[in-house]
Amino acid sequence: RRAAAPFLRSLRQWVYCGVCDDPHGEFFVVSDPRIAKESLTSDFSCAYWERRFSSRPELTPPALAPHARTALDAGKLLHLARESGLEPSNPQLAEEGGPLSSPDCLLDATALGGALVEARAWANARALQLLLGGGKGEGELFGRLASLKHYFLLDQGDFFVHFLDSAEEELVKPVARISVGRLASKLELSLRQAALVDPYRSSLSCELLPCNLTSQLLRIINSARAVPPPPAAADKTPGLDAFTFEYRVGWPASLVLSRHALIKYQLLFRHLFHCKHVERQLSACWLSLQDAKRLGSLGGALAASHTLRQRMLHFLHNMEHYMMLEVLEPNWHVLMLRLRGAQSVDELISLHASFLDRSLKECMLRDAPLLKLLAKLLTICVIYADQTRSLSAAITAAV
Repeated sequence: RRAAAPFLRSLRQWVYCGVCDDPHGEFFVVSDPRIAKESLTSDFSCAYWERRFSSRPELTPPALAPHARTALDAGKLLHLARESGLEPSNPQLAEEGGPLSSPDCLLDATALGGALVEARAWANARALQLLLGGGKGEGELFGRLASLKHYFLLDQGDFFVHFLDSAEEELVKPVARISVGRLASKLELSLRQAALVDPYRSSLSCELLPCNLTSQLLRIINSARAVPPPPAAADKTPGLDAFTFEYRVGWPASLVLSRHALIKYQLLFRHLFHCKHVERQLSACWLSLQDAKRLGSLGGALAASHTLRQRMLHFLHNMEHYMMLEVLEPNWHVLMLRLRGAQSVDELISLHASFLDRSLKECMLRDAPLLKLLAKLLTICVIYADQTRSLSAAITAAV
């Protein structure tokens, strides 16, 4: 009984306070201090929630073995709150003669299991309250998700139009000649002009990546890892191909909105952004060829070109409608409903990851042959728009 007292003291500290008190390395829970919560926002492959704390079966008492996962989860959930600057303490810790205060509990697996389940339920309620806020589900996580939807999934159309109108002249330059500071000022101005009330808008910034979307996706698909592709020549890569948004997320929302999740949001954004840009280029073709109407027979000769442009626009409109209204919006609606009914932090993480994976797949960004075909079609549209501008310039010079 006396030999079990130190273990029970460590067990109570863990499941009731989230403190891993193990000065001699004898407790069944092991902590890896090298894995910090800050790595969630910088490391694509960070597994903080899975690897920050783990159990050691060889040090787990036989009576505790069936409930080791329950005990581990209880402490992890309370440690989440401690990392947020709180000092959670289960009321059971102060109770005299509590279920985990006597060494006899290690001989009664049923009573031990019941006490650990209660401890995990209490810790889980504290963690969910921290992430989701009150009972109406209006905590930081939901606010952050709404903010991400505004910017990365183009939910706020006026903001995107304002930004592209002001920044397009800068983004058509090669990456080496683009001023990130100028882009940032245009972004800030667009945020102020948009009819949008977002307390997290200061978290948004601009970023120029070293590769285009197709190269990044093919690298991820082929390697099954997000290893950064080799940098492209900055003097040749257009800013429109390298542009994306960056978003800063703090703890504890970063547990769900980790770097791994934000890169997937960036992939969706870059795809939608590219489609919108190509659509704008094709729409501008109509204006650039209006001078041809004054040239009689030449204007009639361009009828086939106008038909082709219209078919390209029709394709792009259908693509955008499918992605935004038949994939992203329904998937988002389902995600919100399920998140509000989530019963654990693990479920929150899993539901959000499933939403992103499903959206990427249904937007045809997870299939290499489809991705290459789509990239080729969009490239053809861009070539057509470039050639039309050249023709328009020649017609203007001739007139």
